[in-house]
Amino acid sequence: METIVASNAIRILQLEADKDDATRVQQALMSRNGHLFSITRVERLYDAVSKAQEQSYDLLLLELSLPDAQGLESLNLLQTTVPNVPIIVLTGMNDEKLALESVQAGAQDYLVKGQMDWHTLRRTILNAIERHRLVVELRVDRQRVHYLATHDVLTSLPNRHHYYDILARAVVYAERYERTLAVFLLDLNGFKKINDSLGHAAGDQLLTSVASRLKRCTRRSDTVARLGGDEFTVILPEIQDPMNATKAAERIIESFQSPFLIAGRQVPVTCAIGISLFPRDGKNVDSMISTADAAMYKAKFTN
Repeated sequence: METIVASNAIRILQLEADKDDATRVQQALMSRNGHLFSITRVERLYDAVSKAQEQSYDLLLLELSLPDAQGLESLNLLQTTVPNVPIIVLTGMNDEKLALESVQAGAQDYLVKGQMDWHTLRRTILNAIERHRLVVELRVDRQRVHYLATHDVLTSLPNRHHYYDILARAVVYAERYERTLAVFLLDLNGFKKINDSLGHAAGDQLLTSVASRLKRCTRRSDTVARLGGDEFTVILPEIQDPMNATKAAERIIESFQSPFLIAGRQVPVTCAIGISLFPRDGKNVDSMISTADAAMYKAKFTN
């Protein structure tokens, strides 16, 4: 392994088995303003994976013909290992078709050996890093937009829209594999009074605390969502026995026996829960929600 170190420089991991080819690339990069780059060279894919996991790099320069990997194998592995590092493929004049395939497979760009000078290398490297940065930012922005569209901002639980999607998929799965599915609808008792007496900030704190408590009371496979206001819902897939759904609801009600710490005060809060089971109480999303909703209001106004 060879390392050419330059402080405050773009960190490049060069994967090249041919020492002469590696030297020509390094000389071209360092010929002017060499302080722009720090280059670490390895000869094998195994060593590149190890180095990329140990240290942070801004770019990978990859020769596709290696002692321990050929073709797109090395590109695919490196993209899996370090997905946030852009890759430029280096190829010979007779392998330009493979280089184009590598770009289609995710490499940022390619360069043909023997046709590289300092200007070409520098421009290609900087452009690849900038393009990759923009792609990553766009991906993050899309993920954030999707998250905000599908989750409740206050509690970070799935929102009403996302809940309907999750329940629809759960119903399809339960019908296909003949499983029992439970849906809980939960409403807080006296929430408006808390909001009016302690303020909306206290009400928000209570909703956040309820969300956390519901998550602790349920399985990892269950889905807790907020429908809006003080209404929550739980989807319980893979219910082996209807009594298990009743026991799960009882655990939630029991958890509400402990008061919530809201605005520095111990505030007692209770809840009403309505349960519906697939396929006994409904065979589609609307019928299951309607049944659970009716059961919840019955529990709310008979207690």
